[in-house]
Amino acid sequence: MLGLISAWGTVAIHGREGFRAERAAVRCLFTDWARSAPVPGVMDTWLTKWWRRTVGRLQEPDGAGRPDPERTTELEAAARRYGVPLLPLKGALVMQVLGEWGVPPEQIQEVETWVAATGARAQGG
Repeated sequence: MLGLISAWGTVAIHGREGFRAERAAVRCLFTDWARSAPVPGVMDTWLTKWWRRTVGRLQEPDGAGRPDPERTTELEAAARRYGVPLLPLKGALVMQVLGEWGVPPEQIQEVETWVAATGARAQGG
């Protein structure tokens, strides 16, 4: 799953493994499916480094760039459980919610580049 989390209080960053925080809340989940191939122009950004480390190694089950159909059901259930929106990254860009949620402009630009390079659709990755 790819999502946006707010964290506050005492926060400890653990290098490539992630972080721990005194308090945290899921703000949004994204529908985009990880592509295992590097994306030209964003190969060394925070987003693609994280993506490759965490889920980018996974191959789509059918090999054609489409996620497992059960994944959508699982994402919808998780969004309901946390009471958060479920959006494609392109939709989040169009609605300008990343900036509203405090994502820095340079990271929003990286997301824009990734979306453009992967051809992500507004209705889903």
